Amino acid sequence: MKKLVLGMLAMTALVGCSSNNDPVDEVGNGEKVEIKLNAGVVGVETKAAIATEGSDITAFTNTTVPLFRMDASTDPTWASVTSSVDATINGSIVTLDATQKYYVNDLNAYFIGYYSQLTPTVEKNVLKFSGVDGTKDIICTNQVDAGNKTTPTASAVLTFNHMVSKIAINIMGTAAAQQAFGNITKIELVNIPTSIDITLGKTASIAANTASASASIILYDDDDVTGTAIPTAATSIGVIPKIFNGGATPYGTVSAPLKLKIYTKNNTGGIEVSVTSIEGGLELGKTHTITLTFKDQIGVTSAISGWENSSHNGSGEVG
Repeated sequence: MKKLVLGMLAMTALVGCSSNNDPVDEVGNGEKVEIKLNAGVVGVETKAAIATEGSDITAFTNTTVPLFRMDASTDPTWASVTSSVDATINGSIVTLDATQKYYVNDLNAYFIGYYSQLTPTVEKNVLKFSGVDGTKDIICTNQVDAGNKTTPTASAVLTFNHMVSKIAINIMGTAAAQQAFGNITKIELVNIPTSIDITLGKTASIAANTASASASIILYDDDDVTGTAIPTAATSIGVIPKIFNGGATPYGTVSAPLKLKIYTKNNTGGIEVSVTSIEGGLELGKTHTITLTFKDQIGVTSAISGWENSSHNGSGEVG
């Protein structure tokens, strides 16, 4: 999964007074104790432009990024998190909006963070997103251990990972298929949850909100004009949405098909296509290219490209 890596510069905590519950600012000899998190943003690169990429998060510019903090001797239980702080990130420069120091009891300081173009409802360490319509990116980190005041981790790194998958569509077919189907007028993904929950912790997990309604996400729509003729060579069509990948049971396998509906001039009611042969299903942070091949039936193949390479491939057919 392509990552936005925070590296290079340190986020330095300022000195303050301490009590039993407050951070300390010195270690016996009077030296200040700093919590250091590396900073720097690496953009997401794509192998090749395929249709419209949409709004990807590739860098931070004067951006407020929420961070959660837990202090524990071992991996904390993030469901009980109560402490949070915002960080302002501008390119490779990160500034904490509130001072962060190690605590007197020498517990390790752990951090997790997230950022999205959508605004979630936050319930402890669970981010509840609604309106996930394919146009917005969501990224978050796994747990980061910054050490403690005795043995601080000077190179703790916050790594932001994409929590959605991208779908790109290619089309191709024979001259006979063009006659049989006519121009393509619309392509859509069907039954995709639009409300999802991301649980932050040692590793982040994603699931559809149980109350979420499913919706269709339109990849291409030219029904009001002429549509697009079926080309003889694989050609990209439409936009590339960012969608929920299916969570614990990723879409694109026999047990969880990724379903598309294709409308043409001669098939105004639509033809449903089930993609079931993506090995392991949709992967977070990757672009899955699905090629629709029109013959006497629609043949379906899939590959992954874009955010990060993968060897997973699949195929299928729909009449």
